Amino acid sequence: MRPAHRLAAHIFRKRLLIEGFFTSGYDSFVPLIDSGIYVGVWSGQKFLSIILYTCADFDDARAVQLTREFFQVADVDTFAF
Repeated sequence: MRPAHRLAAHIFRKRLLIEGFFTSGYDSFVPLIDSGIYVGVWSGQKFLSIILYTCADFDDARAVQLTREFFQVADVDTFAF
């Protein structure tokens, strides 16, 4: 299997995974043109996993900050790929 970053290397895309524990319940998918936002929620454990997938660059730190504030998440793990 080939690493994902080598497949279609000429196409710019950015993915940011944000995970943490939250205080309210959510679940959603937002389709965007050539991009998308996925929010997976395990309500029993109050755990969320968010993937931001875009064809444009964005500020990772700002995305994490807004996510933490909106979902009231105290501690997160993140991974950009």
